[in-house]
Amino acid sequence: MSCINNLKQVGLALRIYSLENKTFFPPDSGRAGLETLRATGYLEHVKLVCCVSTSDVEEVSLNGDIRTQNVSYNYAGGLRKTGSISSGVSRDLDGNHDKYGNILYAGGHVLGFAGARWTDNSGSSYFGY
Repeated sequence: MSCINNLKQVGLALRIYSLENKTFFPPDSGRAGLETLRATGYLEHVKLVCCVSTSDVEEVSLNGDIRTQNVSYNYAGGLRKTGSISSGVSRDLDGNHDKYGNILYAGGHVLGFAGARWTDNSGSSYFGY
């Protein structure tokens, strides 16, 4: 549940960012896109990008640059709020959970999926680290 809440908070930050940036989400993928949210004040707590199921949360600095810290979620840059609501925008990194993962979609909803191939549900080919 904590992961789902974290991803929903990231989704809220993305939606607010997009309102002030002509419907665009941060352009950079991975940590750099999440860092854009933090550096511009849309994502206040760095721990929101750390799953409590991992050791990432213990090693993260509250005010540090996300690009240089352990994070638990990936981010697909270059998408727009006006794009397909079924495109995955952010998701658990592989290995956060045992054969399970959560995906944040452009529409703002988060869904959890079970099975070894849960990432197939992302609806996006943009994920990469």
